[in-house]
Amino acid sequence: MNIACITTVNYNVGDDFVREGISYLLAKRFGEIKVYNIHKHIPVTVRREFEWIYLSGLMHIIDKLPGINGRRLSNVLDSVPRIKFTDKILKADLLVQCGAPLYWCHQGGPHCANNEWFAPLIQRRYLNLKNYIPFLNLAVGTCQKYYSDGSEFANCGKCSSYIKEIYNIAKITTVRDKLAKTVLNLLGLDAPLIPCPSIFARDRLDIKEEKPRYICLNYMRLGGHYDFGQHIDENQWEETFRSFYNAIKSNDNCIFVCHNKRELQDVKRIDPHARTFFSKDYKEYLNFYAHAKCGVVNRLHSAFAIASFGRPSFIIGTDSRTRMAEEIGLHHAFVPEVSASRLLDEFEYMLKKGKEYQEMFFSIKSQAYKDYMSVLESLS
Repeated sequence: MNIACITTVNYNVGDDFVREGISYLLAKRFGEIKVYNIHKHIPVTVRREFEWIYLSGLMHIIDKLPGINGRRLSNVLDSVPRIKFTDKILKADLLVQCGAPLYWCHQGGPHCANNEWFAPLIQRRYLNLKNYIPFLNLAVGTCQKYYSDGSEFANCGKCSSYIKEIYNIAKITTVRDKLAKTVLNLLGLDAPLIPCPSIFARDRLDIKEEKPRYICLNYMRLGGHYDFGQHIDENQWEETFRSFYNAIKSNDNCIFVCHNKRELQDVKRIDPHARTFFSKDYKEYLNFYAHAKCGVVNRLHSAFAIASFGRPSFIIGTDSRTRMAEEIGLHHAFVPEVSASRLLDEFEYMLKKGKEYQEMFFSIKSQAYKDYMSVLESLS
């Protein structure tokens, strides 16, 4: 079976984990699969002749160029006459949106209705094939203020129309956080809430649980990707994390895991001599997480990767994505509300309750697998 995946490639480690987890579930359902990746920020990579854009790592350079973005570049390149046998959607048996914040709506922008991939991939290509190729919208999440109640979507005609449209196009929709389900409910829609499939990435890659050897720390300067007008004090967060780190570093083997080079630089503000882990290969991150005792992290998928080996993390974030931690039994908190003493309390709690978490997590994972298989059964 040929599967076209709307994802990112060599861009965000968490997206790689989600895609591998979804691939594991689809392989369990359909047997042998061949996955063709489409880098959603450069939609023209739906055409195999333009894969070099993400394979070369060029996307990170394009992001920094003034006046150029993936949408504009794709529009230019996609004007070149198509070759049917190189178009990943045209040759697919199944099209999958691979788990991401698909719902976002903020006053003055940005709006999810304006994303760069829906028009070229779904409207321009897929709608002509919808009677022959199922579209799965899996592990849909939100990216709102930390305490959003979802009302901003109901009050935005543009975003609510988009959400209804893609929901009606998809053969199957699942969501990965409670807010995403609330957003659908506010619009008169519904979908099953199932934990993020990134917890199955290690199964797809056959990475085994290893003996715990270190405490995994992940630090982001802001505490997350976005402020969203929540007035987050990044200097205060830096001081809070430094105080916590200084309190544990002499007694515990601590390693900072960095998902990009910016985080690698930011860690030096905490401790110029800190031990760090960074890789350009997302598989190496899972090998690293296999040895973690527990985590205190900003990166959500750092925590989900650690959890996949039955070990807990405490997640501190700035937006609604953080709250999907609840689906796998992890504690989480909003950056401005966290003190160094809170971090220490959560850290001590994890060290004491690690075995209990392992038992709880594998029960959650087992149920998540059953739930995904149940929704996939509707596909012939």
